[in-house]
Amino acid sequence: MAKRTYSAITDRVEEFLQDSTNVVFSATEIQSMFTDILYRIASYKLVITRHSLTTIADTKELQIATIEDLIDPLYAEYTVDKNPRNFRNIIRRGNIVELDINIKPTAGETVYLYCKKPHRINQMTDLVGAIDLTGGYEEDDTTIHVDDLESSVTIPVDTEFTIAGIGGVYRLTAAATIASNEGDLTFFPGLAADVADGVVVTFEQSTLDGLLEDLFINFVAARVALSKSSKYLQQINTALTAMGAVTTALGLAAAKVLRQVTDVASGRTAAGLAAAVIIEANLELDKMAAEIGLANTALDSANTVTNTVTQGGPNVPAQYAGEAQQRLGTAQGYLGTARGFLAQAASEGPLAATYAQLGAGELQGAVGSINEATGFIQEVTAELNLARLGSGTMRQWANALLRDTIAELKAIQEIPEHFWQEYPKD
Repeated sequence: MAKRTYSAITDRVEEFLQDSTNVVFSATEIQSMFTDILYRIASYKLVITRHSLTTIADTKELQIATIEDLIDPLYAEYTVDKNPRNFRNIIRRGNIVELDINIKPTAGETVYLYCKKPHRINQMTDLVGAIDLTGGYEEDDTTIHVDDLESSVTIPVDTEFTIAGIGGVYRLTAAATIASNEGDLTFFPGLAADVADGVVVTFEQSTLDGLLEDLFINFVAARVALSKSSKYLQQINTALTAMGAVTTALGLAAAKVLRQVTDVASGRTAAGLAAAVIIEANLELDKMAAEIGLANTALDSANTVTNTVTQGGPNVPAQYAGEAQQRLGTAQGYLGTARGFLAQAASEGPLAATYAQLGAGELQGAVGSINEATGFIQEVTAELNLARLGSGTMRQWANALLRDTIAELKAIQEIPEHFWQEYPKD
């Protein structure tokens, strides 16, 4: 079976997740997992690349900081290109490896370092180009110009290619920028032979074989599903928002009940004021009655004096009559005051009724707010149930798939041919 393209692998993951139309999982979030998984599966099925380094005088140390995408250096070859090959053990210290040998190389000698790298999937849509130099290239050249490629793409470092008609597999030592369907390729090792203009150049599709490709798809699907299970945190956030609405609604209900209590208290106050004012009116009426009584007494005195010989003079009856008139005027004043109190009492009654009506309205509003809060609580319950069930189901499926995938990867795990062996130090 032919290797799948980058796009075809993405589509297969979508199909595996039962989401080929990207309703739940976007192609971007699926592909965002590729790099991590390509690193992870390299621990089970190795990708080993050979890098050419140069020695420094009187030291067995080599700098490896510039090696891109390095997972781990495995072993070295020194001196190089011998038959049989002179493999050497190495000791790594950060960005330095030391050759485990008893001699110190001279300056400028070549050392091959064999390195563990992540797997690769080529994103190019067209894997074929052609040499573009009229005179062609010579053996050992390490840079060529290629055209007839796709219009615009960056080919990453370590991508491998072959050239028709000559042996060898060549690896990019620097990313190649393709524009207007052409660009330069810098690579290692040098050309195995001369190559003519127009010769076909073919890039690798991926480092994954058929089985590893399927396991890669499973691994990505499981990781994406686990990542997406956290999406149900959105339901929890929605529930928290609804809970906030519950708090708001209950707060409104409490405020309305408080206003009802205030209105009832105001009604009671108004009713109490009416009673107090009536008491004041009664007091004024009592005063009025007293003045009328005194007026009657004065009039009785006037009648009595009028029917007798006036000892105080002829004006005494008139004085009694004036006193009676004064008393009646005072009584009339008390009557006016009493009427005022009674009018105020009459006005306080409707005010008390109005406050009672307002209180009833606030209570009705409070009932509405409580009903609204009940609806929000039901929404909270529904969202939390969705978060619990949806997240749990997806995580169970993804974890089971991940366990099965890792078990299969362990079953095909390999140790490199020259890894952890004792090599000569001389």
